[in-house]
Amino acid sequence: MSAGACRAAGTLRLKVIVHEGEAVITRLRNLERVSGEDVILAHRLLKNSIPAHEYVVVTDRFLRSLGELPGPIPESRREECEGIGEVTVAVFPAPAHQAPNPAPRPLMAVRATIRMELYAVRRMLLKAPRRRPGVPTR
Repeated sequence: MSAGACRAAGTLRLKVIVHEGEAVITRLRNLERVSGEDVILAHRLLKNSIPAHEYVVVTDRFLRSLGELPGPIPESRREECEGIGEVTVAVFPAPAHQAPNPAPRPLMAVRATIRMELYAVRRMLLKAPRRRPGVPTR
């Protein structure tokens, strides 16, 4: 990892698109290619009009498969996807956190940050309480 990448690690933001659908996986030698209408939809949702810098976007199709989630109701939006049309999505905003530290960090710290961001996504979707080390969960 370059020094520039380490310096930028503290400024990274997490944007997640979650969709349920079908995909075609084509394998040619050691290379796998994923394609299909649902794959295109997820990719096109990356180009959305959501003004936030961090969020989890869940398509209505995936949200229905989850059932009712505890916690606050996500923002419902309609996003225009080129060649597909309007898609209903739910937006779970990221929890507020401290401003990132722009100082360079070693690779292990970057990995720990990525693990914490994945943990934050889980908490956003499931509205799970924060775990504390040494305290058993119920």
